[in-house]
Amino acid sequence: MSRPAPSSYRAFGAAHLGHAVPIREGSTAGQVGELDLVENLHYLHTTGLRPPVVHQQFSTNGMVTAASVTPVMKAHWGRRPFVDPTDWQIHVLAAMSGATDTGKVRFEAASNVAGGAGGSSDSALGVTIDVPAGSAQWTLVSGRFTCDPAQAIDWIEMHLFCSGATDTVRVHAVEIHPYLGSVAAGVTTAGFVPHDTLETSADDPLSTYTRQRMLGNLRTLWKTRSGSVVSYSDDLSRATAEIETTSASYQLVQVVPYRSGVGQVSLEWALSGHVTGAGTGNVKLVTSRMLAEGTSEVQALQNVWTSPYTAARHDWDDGGNAVLPVYENQSGHLYVYLQSDGAATARLHSLTAWWKDVA
Repeated sequence: MSRPAPSSYRAFGAAHLGHAVPIREGSTAGQVGELDLVENLHYLHTTGLRPPVVHQQFSTNGMVTAASVTPVMKAHWGRRPFVDPTDWQIHVLAAMSGATDTGKVRFEAASNVAGGAGGSSDSALGVTIDVPAGSAQWTLVSGRFTCDPAQAIDWIEMHLFCSGATDTVRVHAVEIHPYLGSVAAGVTTAGFVPHDTLETSADDPLSTYTRQRMLGNLRTLWKTRSGSVVSYSDDLSRATAEIETTSASYQLVQVVPYRSGVGQVSLEWALSGHVTGAGTGNVKLVTSRMLAEGTSEVQALQNVWTSPYTAARHDWDDGGNAVLPVYENQSGHLYVYLQSDGAATARLHSLTAWWKDVA
């Protein structure tokens, strides 16, 4: 017996499983049957429904770290881990400026207390991806590391460094999505119920429970596999930020369109920012629904901006904060405002917002 996890989806017509059609096992040449349905469900569970949580292109010149052998945190994104997927899959478009040093791009979870950016060996909650010497622009490199689904919120950090002090590594774009390599036995945390090949024999009676379980699996995936509405990070080591203001009144700095689905009624969020000197400043988040209802979510910014930027990170799960309500199954916008005290500079360095799991 086995729990198959195919690498592709098999499309077939409903007539193969219609009324009075003999039950076939399927998944063999010339056959379409119950095993095909099982494999398609498992494909969606492991491979088919992996929406990106980070999908970002950086500025024109890319994100550049000097020829440094010391890891430098260059970007971070806050995010609630998915319930069932076990890993974060990373794809990076990167380049090296010369043919001497190997570039290093390390991704690590902030919850990784046992690791350390740029360590010589990869820990469970982090991975170092090599960018070979002499790599041309737009070279695709990939890696994967374990996430901690028990975290209500975690931060994915990107660190850059080199094997020597001669060349420079540059990152142009990053995509991060969940990964699940196999189908485990038993009901998953989210409620997905795997099927075994012994349950799909030809000519066996087909119970109503089996079909209900398949439909329930689709509902579980629909409820728990939503992607991000926005995933933005500035170059954290810059002296300034791409999004900043000295205005004492709120300035609209970002407008993000979205389309909610059935059952999606709120956004969870995470951001980082700071105010220079001893000044004060705020980030205000407003959805189309909040705009119509006259509400907003305001986050005060701190004055500390030092790696690893812990004091500058805020999210919906902080005390006093809340999710952002949206209208169900409608198009809308997320409006982002930034404000300082009129003298200091308020800076927004990162913002991530994603759909809360459907109840």
